[in-house]
Amino acid sequence: MTHVEESADVAFSAFLGAETNIWHLAQVREDAVLGEQRNVGWGAYIGPGVRLGNRCKIQNYALVYEPAVLGDGVFIGPQWC
Repeated sequence: MTHVEESADVAFSAFLGAETNIWHLAQVREDAVLGEQRNVGWGAYIGPGVRLGNRCKIQNYALVYEPAVLGDGVFIGPQWC
């Protein structure tokens, strides 16, 4: 089951695979494609047209910009200030 927090901003044209979780304040932009069993953390940003494989984890406040294409099982760590 896919879950999107109410405070997240997911573009209508983005594709979310099965069992994907989008957490608070995350942003998924236009035409992004997210595979199955994905976790997009609090405040993370996924740019327009970005492609993410299955079973990936995008940590809190991580930034993934276009034209990124990531394979299955990729982990993107959190942003640190």
